[in-house]
Amino acid sequence: MWLVVAPEDLKIDLGVLAETLGSKRLSFGSPQRLLTHLGVFPGAVTPLAAVNDRDGVVTVAIYADLLVHEQLNFHPLVNDQTTAISSNDLVRFLEATGHRLSCSNRLKT
Repeated sequence: MWLVVAPEDLKIDLGVLAETLGSKRLSFGSPQRLLTHLGVFPGAVTPLAAVNDRDGVVTVAIYADLLVHEQLNFHPLVNDQTTAISSNDLVRFLEATGHRLSCSNRLKT
């Protein structure tokens, strides 16, 4: 499974993204898969949900340009709130949860 972190307004071509990530094909996660692997519902997907992936089945892919920002905003596992985290702390958090990180700017058309 992939958890792709990209700007909210970025138009992503799933075919190009699959090729970039080395995947056969990509689709949006079903509500059941999101709940099982990330502990979140559709609309509340966030890189912070990596903490719930105890089996290590999710790889996080981040649009590299996001990491140049000092501060990033994400849902904190629910979609009625937002929390801020520095890009450096996000990377440290993901590494601390044991997640491989893939960074690329080749996620869009």
